[in-house]
Amino acid sequence: SIKWSLIALIPNALPLLAISGLMGILKVPVDTNLVILICVVFGVAGDNTIHLTYVLRQERSKGASYDEALQRAWRLIGIAMIGTCGAFLFCLPVFLLGSLKLFNQIAVFLSIAFIAAFIADAIVFPAFQVKMGWGNDDL
Repeated sequence: SIKWSLIALIPNALPLLAISGLMGILKVPVDTNLVILICVVFGVAGDNTIHLTYVLRQERSKGASYDEALQRAWRLIGIAMIGTCGAFLFCLPVFLLGSLKLFNQIAVFLSIAFIAAFIADAIVFPAFQVKMGWGNDDL
């Protein structure tokens, strides 16, 4: 639905804001190579949010309360989300060993973005839904 699409955009904006903010603070010029990072982060963050939303909707349609649905969603897909972010975070430090400045930037920015994406999906997304009362309605 349009409503859930808009809700899902909120946690996906956090990693993008984290990268953009860090680039601004560090005065890193924006070039095409770094813009590709935004696409990668938005893709992974969006994928996690889609899976979480799908399982929440499925569980709610079975009659589970929002809290029960969220717990079941984390049991079903939480490990996959942790694995996705963890795999990237485990591999990215290798980029810091390179002498190419772009590789170093990719490692730093992607690491921060994946951490922000996970926090957004794990904490911000459910909290925002509950705060707005969207956890209590029919999905």
